[in-house]
Amino acid sequence: MSQKATKKWLQLFLQLYRLSSLFATNYIGYGGNMNPLAYITTIAFGLSLVANALNALKLSTQWSFWLIYNLVQLAKAGIQGNFANVGKIHFLYC
Repeated sequence: MSQKATKKWLQLFLQLYRLSSLFATNYIGYGGNMNPLAYITTIAFGLSLVANALNALKLSTQWSFWLIYNLVQLAKAGIQGNFANVGKIHFLYC
Protein backbone atom coordinates (compact mmCIF):
# COMPACT_ATOMS: atom_id res chain seq x y z
CA MET A 1 0.00 0.00 0.00
CA SER A 2 1.38 3.41 -0.91
CA GLN A 3 2.07 6.08 1.64
CA LYS A 4 -0.71 8.26 0.22
CA ALA A 5 -3.28 5.47 0.58
CA THR A 6 -2.06 4.76 4.11
CA LYS A 7 -2.57 8.42 5.06
CA LYS A 8 -6.11 8.38 3.68
CA TRP A 9 -6.99 5.25 5.68
CA LEU A 10 -5.41 6.75 8.80
CA GLN A 11 -7.39 9.92 8.30
CA LEU A 12 -10.65 8.01 7.88
CA PHE A 13 -9.96 5.80 10.90
CA LEU A 14 -9.14 8.81 13.11
CA GLN A 15 -12.29 10.62 12.08
CA LEU A 16 -14.61 7.66 12.59
CA TYR A 17 -13.03 6.60 15.88
CA ARG A 18 -13.11 10.04 17.45
CA LEU A 19 -16.60 10.93 16.33
CA SER A 20 -18.06 7.60 17.46
CA SER A 21 -16.33 7.77 20.84
CA LEU A 22 -17.48 11.37 21.33
CA PHE A 23 -21.08 10.51 20.49
CA ALA A 24 -21.00 7.60 22.92
CA THR A 25 -19.56 9.64 25.80
CA ASN A 26 -21.88 12.59 25.20
CA TYR A 27 -24.88 10.27 25.02
CA ILE A 28 -23.90 8.83 28.38
CA GLY A 29 -23.17 12.29 29.78
CA TYR A 30 -26.50 13.73 28.66
CA GLY A 31 -28.34 10.65 29.92
CA GLY A 32 -29.74 10.00 26.45
CA ASN A 33 -31.37 13.45 26.24
CA MET A 34 -29.51 14.65 23.16
CA ASN A 35 -30.76 17.78 21.37
CA PRO A 36 -29.57 19.42 18.13
CA LEU A 37 -27.09 21.64 19.98
CA ALA A 38 -25.53 18.59 21.67
CA TYR A 39 -25.10 16.86 18.30
CA ILE A 40 -23.57 19.95 16.66
CA THR A 41 -21.21 20.52 19.60
CA THR A 42 -20.11 16.89 19.51
CA ILE A 43 -19.40 17.06 15.79
CA ALA A 44 -17.47 20.35 16.12
CA PHE A 45 -15.34 19.00 18.95
CA GLY A 46 -14.66 15.75 17.11
CA LEU A 47 -13.63 17.59 13.95
CA SER A 48 -11.26 19.82 15.88
CA LEU A 49 -9.66 16.79 17.53
CA VAL A 50 -9.18 15.07 14.18
CA ALA A 51 -7.72 18.21 12.60
CA ASN A 52 -5.33 18.64 15.52
CA ALA A 53 -4.24 15.00 15.24
CA LEU A 54 -3.62 15.44 11.51
CA ASN A 55 -1.65 18.59 12.28
CA ALA A 56 0.48 16.71 14.81
CA LEU A 57 1.14 13.99 12.22
CA LYS A 58 2.15 16.72 9.71
CA LEU A 59 -0.48 15.67 7.19
CA SER A 60 -1.45 18.32 4.68
CA THR A 61 -5.10 17.24 4.39
CA GLN A 62 -6.15 19.01 7.58
CA TRP A 63 -7.41 22.19 5.91
CA SER A 64 -10.60 20.45 4.77
CA PHE A 65 -11.36 19.46 8.36
CA TRP A 66 -10.98 23.06 9.51
CA LEU A 67 -13.32 24.21 6.72
CA ILE A 68 -15.98 21.70 7.79
CA TYR A 69 -15.33 22.63 11.43
CA ASN A 70 -16.03 26.29 10.68
CA LEU A 71 -19.26 25.40 8.89
CA VAL A 72 -20.36 23.34 11.89
CA GLN A 73 -19.47 26.27 14.18
CA LEU A 74 -21.67 28.47 11.97
CA ALA A 75 -24.55 26.01 12.41
CA LYS A 76 -23.94 25.91 16.17
CA ALA A 77 -23.98 29.71 16.40
CA GLY A 78 -27.23 29.77 14.44
CA ILE A 79 -28.86 27.19 16.76
CA GLN A 80 -27.73 29.16 19.81
CA GLY A 81 -28.95 32.43 18.31
CA ASN A 82 -25.45 33.86 18.62
CA PHE A 83 -25.68 36.20 15.66
CA ALA A 84 -22.42 37.95 16.51
CA ASN A 85 -20.55 34.73 15.67
CA VAL A 86 -22.71 34.17 12.59
CA GLY A 87 -21.73 37.64 11.38
CA LYS A 88 -18.07 37.05 12.23
CA ILE A 89 -17.91 33.78 10.31
CA HIS A 90 -19.82 35.32 7.39
CA PHE A 91 -17.41 38.26 7.33
CA LEU A 92 -14.37 35.97 7.35
CA TYR A 93 -15.54 33.84 4.42
CA CYS A 94 -17.46 36.27 2.21
